[in-house]
Amino acid sequence: MHRKIQPFLFVLFFALCFPFLYCSPSPTEEPAQEPRIEASIESLPEPIAETTSEPKPEPTAETSLESQPEPTVETTPEPQPEPTAENSLPDAEHVLEPPAPELIPEIITEQILPQPGFGQITGACGELDDSEWNSSNSFLFRNTIDLGTTGFDETKLTAGGQKLWKDGNLGGSSVHSEIFAYEVLQRCELAKLLKSEREIQYTSSSGKKTDILVEIDTRKIGVSVTRAFHYPPTTPYTVQEATDLLKKKLSDIPLSASNAAPQDAWVRSILSVIAYDKQYADTVEQAYKQLDAQTKANIILIVTVTDGKDDYVY
Repeated sequence: MHRKIQPFLFVLFFALCFPFLYCSPSPTEEPAQEPRIEASIESLPEPIAETTSEPKPEPTAETSLESQPEPTVETTPEPQPEPTAENSLPDAEHVLEPPAPELIPEIITEQILPQPGFGQITGACGELDDSEWNSSNSFLFRNTIDLGTTGFDETKLTAGGQKLWKDGNLGGSSVHSEIFAYEVLQRCELAKLLKSEREIQYTSSSGKKTDILVEIDTRKIGVSVTRAFHYPPTTPYTVQEATDLLKKKLSDIPLSASNAAPQDAWVRSILSVIAYDKQYADTVEQAYKQLDAQTKANIILIVTVTDGKDDYVY
């Protein structure tokens, strides 16, 4: 029986030792595997840090609309015009400078003369400027106003003329001649009425006075008005009559100027002669040219002929 058991025990021992003999690595083979393990470790890429993505919310009606990008409208650029001399911007060195201040008033106040109003004005108009104001000489200008056939109508006058009509004068029947003297100055020289005869202040109430105070080219101007007329009007006006009239009015003007109160003092005087017709005006001019320079002084003489229905002026 002992001999029968020996083979069985051998087989059992072999079965128990087999896994240890063939499954366990032999100590002699381990050194050969180490280089391969190190090489494999070196060849491995560096670990990438894993990032946990945040959970995405489930799409809703609101989020789906917000997440959609707004459509962009493609706009085709307008073609730019080729630069020309007109539309190209000038260099800083070639920028036009603004006009000089002294030239601006001339551009702004440039108007067609005579301005519209009661009666048609012809002849000298728009003549007064610095060449007269800055001169110490006397000057003579002539013009004509045709008053038409409808008679006097104050509604057709300028605002200054209507004020003169309303205020009247200090006596006599010369209000119409003063009105048309002013109308010519306003429509031809852009005169501005400052004061009527009643409003001008004087140092002496008994001294000489003038008829109208106006402003022309920012200057205060005293205007004295007279009429070249006699009766009957159809008879010729004489040089002697014209000379007497001019001498009287020209001698009174300096006296009235010196009598003006400081607030109404004027710097230059105008004598306006309203003439019945051309023969009267020619005679006035002839007489004026015969006067000496001292009598004329620096007074500006304007002779205006009235045509048309003008009997109410005289």
